[in-house]
Amino acid sequence: MENLLPLFKAIKSDFCNIVNYKLRGTTIEIITGIQTITNAVVSIFVSYKDGKIVVSDGGWINEGEYETYYAEHDSDEVIDLVVSQYTSYFDIKSVRSNSGTVYYYKSTDRIEHLSSIAHDVAHFIAYTVSAQHTTYRITNEEKTQKTVFTNQVNNALKSQFGDRNVFTNEYIKLKDEQSVKINSVVRIIHRDIYKQFYLMYVSGSRLDAFIKDATEATSKFQLIDQFGVKDSYLQKIAVLNKSAAGYNPQKSGIFLKQLEETTGRPLIEIDANTSMRNLLDALPHN
Repeated sequence: MENLLPLFKAIKSDFCNIVNYKLRGTTIEIITGIQTITNAVVSIFVSYKDGKIVVSDGGWINEGEYETYYAEHDSDEVIDLVVSQYTSYFDIKSVRSNSGTVYYYKSTDRIEHLSSIAHDVAHFIAYTVSAQHTTYRITNEEKTQKTVFTNQVNNALKSQFGDRNVFTNEYIKLKDEQSVKINSVVRIIHRDIYKQFYLMYVSGSRLDAFIKDATEATSKFQLIDQFGVKDSYLQKIAVLNKSAAGYNPQKSGIFLKQLEETTGRPLIEIDANTSMRNLLDALPHN
């Protein structure tokens, strides 16, 4: 145990988002100040193994220790893409224990590199858990409700900008020949400048469905920020269905705040009274 405390001190000296620690036998759990989109605090686990310092998630991602609205881990496009991209981005490795638990980790034999890999593992956990939160089964009723709202927004965009400038269900290329699908893209020439607007729609007949849409939009926009083509004129827009039965800003506030921070602009709320005016007023006329 005595050998573990210097590891905590080494990380804390360079990694300001450290709250506390717990000794767990031959491992020290370090509680960070980093939070997932579900408001869960991220913990990392540090130990010695085969002469190296290992920083891992402690198997907590696989074991469901972080709160999600949907705990079953069915295959999902967003989750698979996020995990693949961020394991590559942060150079994360994984291993399966004899009991079947998957551990995500990084290791080093130099203590001066410890803070850096602790930072990587902690942020990998935050992104991955946030992606898991987007998974849940969509009912036929939910599909119908979402389809109606999607068609309303798409029709309004095409009426304003024309079919040639609006691309629905568009795949945005990322690195390593991967891509992510978003609801729509508007491409126009405005004041002699080529501009693109990436749009994601947030709706839902239940609170968990609405939150799922919000977290999925956040995850996809984050992937585009990290791995998409850089474009200084690109704008990310989230369109909220304020008339949806699942719309409850008091209970979904933290997820909407995360989405707004990711887009870098106010969320656009649409209801039966405003029609599509809020959305169209936020976009330039070509």
